[in-house]
Amino acid sequence: MAAELARAAELVRQIERVPRAAEFSRAAKIVARSRQAVSSMFAEARLGNAVDARGAQRLVAEISDSVSRNAGALISLARLKTADDYTYMHDLDEIWSGLPRSVR
Repeated sequence: MAAELARAAELVRQIERVPRAAEFSRAAKIVARSRQAVSSMFAEARLGNAVDARGAQRLVAEISDSVSRNAGALISLARLKTADDYTYMHDLDEIWSGLPRSVR
């Protein structure tokens, strides 16, 4: 049953390569949601609450799909950082390093 669910999830995911310009708007939304999610996860952890692992997994899947569609779009947007974004970027780098090499 778990294998069937995984296959069904893959069918819904959009990972066909697209031009960078076509991926920029989706990537920008993913970056914005990622920043919000990372901040929320840290806040929950500071309060001693459990982190939403399913939400994090969905976000990682979105990041992975965006990179599959066009790696340059999301990575270019993610590199536009400020000193306030250092923690976010560090966490994004950690996520990135955890992705399978075939996706990177």
